[in-house]
Amino acid sequence: MTKPTRVFFLVAAGILVSGLGTGLVASYMGIQGLALIGTNGPAELAYVPSDARLVAFADVREVMNSELRQKFRELHPQDSPDGRELEEQTGINVETDIDRVVAFFSGAAQSQRPAFLARGNFNETRIESVIRQKGGQVEDYKGRRLLVIPGNGESTTVVTFPEPGLAIVGLPEAVRLALDTKAGSDNVTDNTSVMALINEVDGDNVWVVGNFSALAGARLPDNVLRQIPPINLFAASGHINGGIRATIRAEARDD
Repeated sequence: MTKPTRVFFLVAAGILVSGLGTGLVASYMGIQGLALIGTNGPAELAYVPSDARLVAFADVREVMNSELRQKFRELHPQDSPDGRELEEQTGINVETDIDRVVAFFSGAAQSQRPAFLARGNFNETRIESVIRQKGGQVEDYKGRRLLVIPGNGESTTVVTFPEPGLAIVGLPEAVRLALDTKAGSDNVTDNTSVMALINEVDGDNVWVVGNFSALAGARLPDNVLRQIPPINLFAASGHINGGIRATIRAEARDD
């Protein structure tokens, strides 16, 4: 996994799956916010392409303020090194800047393109300064400023701010796809099968919905996969406060 992709998961998956550390807990599955969550999911879904293989959500602010996280923080008071790495690379501080995150994967199983959309309060000038100090450049894409972070032999990471209080971070092709989707292409809200699951889990403060093969194929060995019944779509959700309540749903290919 390339470093930019790993950083993406530190945010999208670390918060989503763990959500309990002082900042982020590295985990490869890899905000009460400014916009309210309704029955059609978070507003950031307008940037997620209709064929996204995985879509994840975390109410970062609610998780960060949860009783359970505070207990973990008392046990582990040190800052998360993964949170520091994200801030060092992009200038984005999870603790203070982000309210909620929507993450997605697009593309084929062997060439998945990750990106996450973070809603919060961003100091764009400071973030651009940090990226430039890392050798980053500014590019134009259809009138949008893209802050390009060099990969040092690995994949390039792009940061952009398409609207006030919203940052998109990810691989260049995924970020451009998100911008094109918002500009008029079909988005995930047009995918009735995926949205049916999102509507079921939308009340929880962390969830992930998607194509099971996108998750299992990347992480589970073949001998384990052969023991799992054929599944098309799945949804995993949870609510973190004083404890953790979790639910997993699966849509089988046949009866």
